[in-house]
Formats: sequence, C-alpha cells, structure tokens
Amino acid sequence: MNCKNCNTVVLGEFCSQCGQRTKVKRIDLKYLLDEIPNSIFQLNRGFLFTLKELFLRPGHSIKEFLSGKRVNHYKPISFLLITSTIYVLSAYLMERNTFFYDIVLGFEQGASGAKNSDEITETSLLSWMSKYQAYIPLLILPLFSISTYLAFIKSKYNFFEHLVINFYITGQQMVIYWLLGFLFYKE
Repeated sequence: MNCKNCNTVVLGEFCSQCGQRTKVKRIDLKYLLDEIPNSIFQLNRGFLFTLKELFLRPGHSIKEFLSGKRVNHYKPISFLLITSTIYVLSAYLMERNTFFYDIVLGFEQGASGAKNSDEITETSLLSWMSKYQAYIPLLILPLFSISTYLAFIKSKYNFFEHLVINFYITGQQMVIYWLLGFLFYKE
C-alpha cells in the first residue's frame, strides 16, 4: 500500500516518511465534528484525564508528569490557558459578579470604609484587582513559582518544574473559581 500523502510504500499503520495514517477517513459531518475538539482544542490529548487526576490524585499526577509519563496528561500551559479562558469568559458573562470578585470587593469596602460599592474610589489597587480579578492568578504565577522554588530549594525540582507544577495548580484553581462562581452567582 502507498501513502496517500507522499506516495511512499507503507507497511504499518503510519507512513515512515511523513507520519500520516494509512487509513484516512472520508470527510463527512462526523469527521468535522470530531476535528473541532481534536484540532482546535486538542481535548483528545488528556484534558479531562488531567482535570480528573488533579482533583483525585494531584500530587501523584504532577509527579508522573514531571518524571516523564506525559502521554495521558494535557500539556501544562495549554491546560492553564483553557481553564483560564473558561473562567474569564464566565466571569465576563456574569459581569464579574463572581465569588472572587465579591471577596476583593469586600476587602476594598473594608479598606476604604465605604458602606456600599458605589462609594469606592476607582484609584486603589483593590479597585484594579476587582476590575481585572480573573487575570490576577495568571499575573502572580511567576512570583508564586519563585516562592515555591525558594521554599523547596532542597527538593530535586528546578524553577521550571516548579513553574509547571504551578501551571497545573493555577489551572485547577481556575476550575474551582469557575465552579464557585456558579454556586455563588448573584444578578
């Protein structure tokens, strides 16, 4: 059998020259619907597995990834970007009335002595944080990684491995914030 892509003789399931599968599906509606999560989001590469493992066995899951068992795990940066995007979109759709927004707004009201949110000045750091609260975990991620690296300097992990650990932890936090946002959603 010859490869349909490069016309090389193929003996196995994949072409040794270009890597294309020997069995190519015909394009139909099912093919296109399968391509959306597989090509755009690549959710077939362990996103739900990684999410489940981070909630059921977080330490074991991250240790596996760091030790080289990466096939079943979703890549850490992609995991964080997808979970952050879901959280930011939900925060936007809920007009920032999320659990985290309420916490920051409460601190801001307490710090300014305001009786309600209309009395708060827009110049404070807390005001900025309440406005852009969905991005705060992403902004402090490098600082948090430096902190964990220094706190666990005797561990066998370097700074970049701490960064990967914190990508997964922050992605998991985004899912928790998203869930809390729905639980405590106020109109």
